Amino acid sequence: MSGSETYGEPNNLDSLRVRTPFWFRRLGKLLKYVDKNYTRHVRNIDEINELLTIGEYDPHSGCTPPIVHRTINTTSWVIPAFDPDHMYAGVYSALRFMSALERKGKTNNLILYGNPAIDKLSFSKKISSTVGVTPRIFLLEMDALPAVDVAFATFWSSAYIVRRYKKAARHIYFVQDYEPDFYPANALSRLAHESYTQPMDYVVHGIGLANYMKDRFNRHQHTLPFAVERDVYQPPEEPPAGKPFKVFFYGRPRVDRNDFALGVASLLKAKQLIPDMEVYCAGERFNPKIYGLSPEWWHNWGMLTRRETARIYRGCNVALVFGFTRATPMVALEAMACGCLLVTNRNDYEDWITQGGRTAVAVSPNPVTLAKTLKVISENWDEYLKVAKKGQILATSWDWNLEASRVIAELEGEAQTDGKAYS
Repeated sequence: MSGSETYGEPNNLDSLRVRTPFWFRRLGKLLKYVDKNYTRHVRNIDEINELLTIGEYDPHSGCTPPIVHRTINTTSWVIPAFDPDHMYAGVYSALRFMSALERKGKTNNLILYGNPAIDKLSFSKKISSTVGVTPRIFLLEMDALPAVDVAFATFWSSAYIVRRYKKAARHIYFVQDYEPDFYPANALSRLAHESYTQPMDYVVHGIGLANYMKDRFNRHQHTLPFAVERDVYQPPEEPPAGKPFKVFFYGRPRVDRNDFALGVASLLKAKQLIPDMEVYCAGERFNPKIYGLSPEWWHNWGMLTRRETARIYRGCNVALVFGFTRATPMVALEAMACGCLLVTNRNDYEDWITQGGRTAVAVSPNPVTLAKTLKVISENWDEYLKVAKKGQILATSWDWNLEASRVIAELEGEAQTDGKAYS
């Protein structure tokens, strides 16, 4: 068996078929057996255990109580256990908001669930050094939770926990995605949806998501726009030249909502049209050769720190970032802030970031269309650089300290919003 057949090289450039790796084919029967007799059962067990953690609550019972505004002195944040060495996206944003509360003299508690083996002291040191927030850390025990002014839910399952938090005077849902889209059509998906019907106050992170939540659920909410860390995500002193044409790809094979397969198919086709194209991929560790991706033009960086990722952005012309829930990935704004032209998939709530093509490019999720779009951009880079520069201005329009302070003031009753002030 030749080396080219060992991995998933395309059979030829015309057909662009990615061959299943030799060792996958040899293990095929075993893998099918494992998937049939083991994997499905493990997924079922995981789903059963997740369902068992949800207490009884009917979100349709009673009416939503009037929102009572009061000073916040103490908070508890109920968050699924996470790896403090890799704090990204939703976890990092929640900790940033917690830090904003702490700077205003509020006392925060971090309530973790899902991993009883956490070393609380080590955990605390890591998040303090990374985000600068120093909450008291508790492992979830409903009867031992501290009394607080506000309990924040951060994930759909934590919303059900927060509703049972009797020592919290007030419940707030910190929404960062439309989480039913994380699942196939099953009970977890429906429960995630019903979590948004619970009588709580809502802080929604991201303008597109906030507009969707307002339209779909028609409730009082507070919009917290994406605000990138301007000291980290900055444009280069000189923008990259058009040749070689460099594309950043947010590639996560294990996360369906970012559609890794669409990105690979599009970039394989684009490589036919743009011979000098180079791809710089980050977001998850994987072996590119499995997918027929040559290291001559595909550079896989795995998981990087924020500053390392920003350096990659600054060297690229385009950032190819997909998001197939109702929320724009934060990565899209971070790449734009570093001067990349964002190319993303169309959705009903993306116009705030694309501005009709004036600040970013939204395309149908079709590999041929995406490949041709990248070719047009590469051939007209000077014109699209102007779009990228407008996108950079948009992505850095919001100041985190100001926006977080505004939302905190709204939560304490010092200001009001209908939740759609940024549409």
